[in-house]
Amino acid sequence: MDFIDIKKAIRIAVLAPACIYCAEDYAGWSHQAGLRLDTSPAGADVSGPVAGFPLLVRLSGGEFPFSQALRHGEDVRFSDTDGKHLPYQIDRWDSASGAAEIWVKVDSIQGNTSGQSVRMYWGKTGAADSSKGSAVFGSANGYVAAWHLGGTGSRPNAVAGGAQAVPHNYVGSGSVAGMIGQADTLRGGAPGSYLDIGDGYTEFTAGFTFSAWIYSSAVVWYSHFLDLGNGQATDNILLSRYDTTPTAAFDNYQDTAKSTSVHIDNALIPDKWQYCAVTVQGKNLKYYLDGVLLGSDTLSLPISNAFRTENFLGKSNWPGDLYFQGMYDEVSLAKIDRSADWVRLSYANQKKNQNLVTFVPGINCASRFDIARDTTVPEGSQLKLAGTAACASHRLWSVVDGPGPRIFDPEAETLLVFLPRVSKDTAIKYQFSADFGDSAKQKSVVVHVRNTVPDPIFTLPPSITWDGKDSLPIKPVIENLSEILASTAPALHYQWTVDESPSEGPNLDPATISDLLFKDGEVKIGLCLDNGGPPACKATLLTTGATSSLLPKAFGSARPEASRKAYDSKGRRMNPPKGLPVWIFLASPAPGP
Repeated sequence: MDFIDIKKAIRIAVLAPACIYCAEDYAGWSHQAGLRLDTSPAGADVSGPVAGFPLLVRLSGGEFPFSQALRHGEDVRFSDTDGKHLPYQIDRWDSASGAAEIWVKVDSIQGNTSGQSVRMYWGKTGAADSSKGSAVFGSANGYVAAWHLGGTGSRPNAVAGGAQAVPHNYVGSGSVAGMIGQADTLRGGAPGSYLDIGDGYTEFTAGFTFSAWIYSSAVVWYSHFLDLGNGQATDNILLSRYDTTPTAAFDNYQDTAKSTSVHIDNALIPDKWQYCAVTVQGKNLKYYLDGVLLGSDTLSLPISNAFRTENFLGKSNWPGDLYFQGMYDEVSLAKIDRSADWVRLSYANQKKNQNLVTFVPGINCASRFDIARDTTVPEGSQLKLAGTAACASHRLWSVVDGPGPRIFDPEAETLLVFLPRVSKDTAIKYQFSADFGDSAKQKSVVVHVRNTVPDPIFTLPPSITWDGKDSLPIKPVIENLSEILASTAPALHYQWTVDESPSEGPNLDPATISDLLFKDGEVKIGLCLDNGGPPACKATLLTTGATSSLLPKAFGSARPEASRKAYDSKGRRMNPPKGLPVWIFLASPAPGP
């Protein structure tokens, strides 16, 4: 039978090389699939993110083609959708019966989303086994112990340097089918079977978490599920049944001083697998059953910092208590208090008929997703933003922040950007999104646009008096004209307004003049001037004389002097049109008479 059980293979946790997979290129693997994660209410129903999580991946022959992988799963690999290689530990690989359980450490699992995924690769002849428990269950992530249980001999601790769980008084191997691969069965009685989990366990002053799948096959008086201590009533941390009731009891001692007991009613149901988790932070205790907070209370004493030498699963440090009778699976201890989201996610992931991970087969394309790095460019220039979304079914560019111009082809993989003129250094944030078969991904790039072209700085006379006879040029004085003409945007654009209504051009026609003359003696003349950037606007107040005496001359033969010249919007020198009675002349903002 093609079967490997990591619970028997201590070499995986202790002797495996540091990182076989780190430099591998998974483009050389023949097959890959997606593992879609669903933490929405329809899935695991976890609201917040969970960091450094050991994700359980179950494989069955009905969905995974074991014949395509190496005999013991040596070629299995995992990555996130950005291509980052993920550490993993094979708990069980049974190719003959078509069953496997693998733990994969995911940097962060998002809450309340169904779009996240992990990629799985297989099909590489000659690939070396890179399964390593200590890379998944690390002390840096709070773990003190992680015993997967089952198998033969001592049960390895996946945490580097952690104590093994040594069976005592077992009949045979004690290994049975459990919640996750193999489990341990304890027969109770006298002398009962139990697991000695070695010495130590001093790290819990900053926090404590005990979690395990527990199956009570009999109601046994004061049976202890966990007892860490130095004998009876000395430095103990224990979880037990209270008398023969379905109440769980938690007790702890500082040396021989006993804290108040915490009792959680209806916490123990016989003949059923239950996921039990206890967390302690300071004096605050929480008890979870099947991922749900069942009860909480306050201890009178915090957990002490003591080196403990009498530490057991299924056995009490009190000689009169009876041995636990039932099954254990997936027992872990942590030196921090796990969050409610962590506990809920663990239960949702590990239970039978779990609804967190979905295997998505048939991904034969080597997907890649990337985006250009942040960049700095001058205003008014063109830029290509390169995105990579190999194997994506849909791509989309969008502006998520800043004065980004319209995107003409948002579904292109490479985006051509025409950067706007800006009045100061400005940042524009673009987002590139892509839909894959098992996930949706987004990345952003920031384009820093430098203000390199000077905007016009000009003045108009604050006020002007017109005698109604002579041509009147109204001309701006541009303070930085030489800098503008020397820049990459020398063309000037202007718009005159008369009482805030746009004029038709640089000259007012007779009808407009007649309108002016029938005003109450004051007219507001405005100019908005730009060279491709934001317009700068100024205004001047024009005061006219007595309109009755001026009106006939408005339509007479008088006109400006022949030498009066101006510039059009393109900077070309021009004369006012002859034959028109031009009385007010709005000059182009170019230099010279």
